[in-house]
Amino acid sequence: MIPAHGWHAFYQTTRVDSSGKERKVEIEKVVVAWNDEGVPLVVDESTGNLVPAASAGKLTAVIQAGYTHVLPGGGWMAEYREDNGILVRYPIVAWQVHSNTGLVEPVTVDNDGYSETDIKSTGNFVRLWHPDWPRLDPRDQPKGT
Repeated sequence: MIPAHGWHAFYQTTRVDSSGKERKVEIEKVVVAWNDEGVPLVVDESTGNLVPAASAGKLTAVIQAGYTHVLPGGGWMAEYREDNGILVRYPIVAWQVHSNTGLVEPVTVDNDGYSETDIKSTGNFVRLWHPDWPRLDPRDQPKGT
């Protein structure tokens, strides 16, 4: 076995929220080691054993991840449209800066305490916005933009 430093496995699953609605969520597990064939290994929480990452759920990615900074959310909001048409807003509680790409991604927390970083993956994402910024009417946009 070869120790894995800074590698993470990402899985897609669904959870039922407090309103009874099923939501797609992404789960992250630390890759602990690589086996002799180069397969990433993660901990199976039910047994405490190392298992191949692909056997621990619907694996979507294995990447060398890390965050150089986590910045405060600064009042930003994520807005979603529920199936019944109602707009729901969640605060951006933080911004994660990826060390390997420099990309910044927002982190929200829903009413059930689940954090979400891939906020656009839910399909009902509307926008990111800040309450101190006016929402521009499309007619106010400069011509040709």
